[in-house]
Amino acid sequence: MKKKFLAVLACMLAVPMVMGGCSGDSANSSAPASSDEASSSAEASSSSGETVKITAWLNAPLENEMAYYEAFSEKYPQYEIEYTLYQDDELKEQTTIAIQAGTAPTILRPKVGSQLNDLIAAGACADLNSYSEQYGWKDMSYEDIYDACSKDGVLYAIPRSTGGYWQTLYYNADMAKELGLDLKQDMTIDEFIALKDTVNGAGYQLLSFGNLDRWPGVIMMGDYFMQVATPQLIDDLNSGAVKWNDSPEVLEVFGTLQKLGQSGAFITGFESSDHLSVNQSWASGKTLFMYCGTWWPESVTGGRDGVPFEIHTVSLPKIDAGTELQGQMFFANDAYAVYSGASDAEKEAAAAWLDYSFNFDGCKAKFADSAMYTVNKSFNESMEELGMEMDPLFQEEAFTKQMDLPQMNLADWAFDTSVIEELKLRIVDLFAGTITPEQAADSVAAVAAEVIGE
Repeated sequence: MKKKFLAVLACMLAVPMVMGGCSGDSANSSAPASSDEASSSAEASSSSGETVKITAWLNAPLENEMAYYEAFSEKYPQYEIEYTLYQDDELKEQTTIAIQAGTAPTILRPKVGSQLNDLIAAGACADLNSYSEQYGWKDMSYEDIYDACSKDGVLYAIPRSTGGYWQTLYYNADMAKELGLDLKQDMTIDEFIALKDTVNGAGYQLLSFGNLDRWPGVIMMGDYFMQVATPQLIDDLNSGAVKWNDSPEVLEVFGTLQKLGQSGAFITGFESSDHLSVNQSWASGKTLFMYCGTWWPESVTGGRDGVPFEIHTVSLPKIDAGTELQGQMFFANDAYAVYSGASDAEKEAAAAWLDYSFNFDGCKAKFADSAMYTVNKSFNESMEELGMEMDPLFQEEAFTKQMDLPQMNLADWAFDTSVIEELKLRIVDLFAGTITPEQAADSVAAVAAEVIGE
């Protein structure tokens, strides 16, 4: 199901084009590469006397994003933007169809990783290097995230202004107290599973986890990869330097997923439950733990403030007592790109919108939904100066221990599309116990070999 609305100009008179997407009084406002360039662009916009109309296809937004989009139109009244909102899978499908038909929107919202790579290969994404230099995007970015949005030295997308840690379980501290549980920050999987009898005996369930759409299982796989290897393993699997069925780390992680799936630790019916709905089950006090990224407040009624109990965190259970975390999945899963077939004027308008999203304006708006670190390095470094206060929940040890570790993209977009689809199927089989880790690795390896051309 999609929703559609039009951000119509409050005033139809053209005004000088403001090329900077951040308010001038910000301590880290980006500026054009030169005042002459900004002046030329403004004069061109003013003299034309025409409204530039662009389109943007996005996925379902955070609560405050709609107001944020309206604020952009107020700041840039020379642009008229039509937004069409889709759910993730439908957005990907409709974007692919539109690009093939030559009717793509001006602003695209691909996932960083396989989808963005596919769009770049299709020639659908405009070169953003000049806009990056103009607005200072590279200086505000984390190097590995900027590189993931680039190919062969060309920037094709900018990350959305939120990021999200996983590798964490949120727990109902009131329930833990009721059950007399003293939860360790670093439990092993065996210690975690051992909690099940106490929790179930009191009429609750242990862990909210729903794998209906299959991506949560792939995300969990990625988290466990980071317990046994660095993000280099992901690069090696993608390049073929390491084979899926010749990697001890892959077999260990596949075995871990099977152990969890067969343990009864997941909420009843997890195989046919949507992950967002089981998040709500946790928020309603039915489970002790919830597994999700830091974006979870947008998935429950009332957000963070709508949860009626005290919340704390522990790390995702360790494979064994000697496991040491080697990487993290904190990344720009969503990104914004500009359609290569757009006119120059449309690209200018879209670039201003991208900057508004990535720069401090967008970060502030999205921070209001989830008070956590963003993918804008400069914003993160300026939080205290800006008076932005991190939610204490996201400053607990489960998060702080990850912050200086190497980053990988979220696992459900870190591989070729065909490999991801195979992983989704085989992880379902692993959870169900109908396939061995070795068989799963062989199956994924065969698909990966076709992708690489072996």
